[in-house]
Amino acid sequence: MDTGTFARGLREMSPTDIHAVAAGLEAWHQTVQHEVAAWRLTMSIDRTLRRMRCARAGSAAAQRAQRAVLCAASHAAGKLPEAEVTLVARTAGDVARGLVVREALPTDAADLLEGWVALFPTAVTATPG
Repeated sequence: MDTGTFARGLREMSPTDIHAVAAGLEAWHQTVQHEVAAWRLTMSIDRTLRRMRCARAGSAAAQRAQRAVLCAASHAAGKLPEAEVTLVARTAGDVARGLVVREALPTDAADLLEGWVALFPTAVTATPG
């Protein structure tokens, strides 16, 4: 999946999708082990973006993903908790940054990134366009 497809899928998220992703992320972050894994993934993505000279592309992809989540939340009929929207938007940005350099990530980081991508079901099923 490329970052454009991911962002398009994020824009299609319903309030139920956003709530489900937030719940999945909150559950995932309940252990110190998962917090450390998330930190390591973030550091691995940062290093790889710099090494591949893709920092600007990573930043642009993150911004598109975050805006897509905010756009989906703003179109929601009901009011979503701000903390949930913020958590989903920030994580979507991290995932998008990782997608920019997915092929260059170490295997353990790429596997963890795929687990995070799977938390965004609407984005995963989006069709490229």
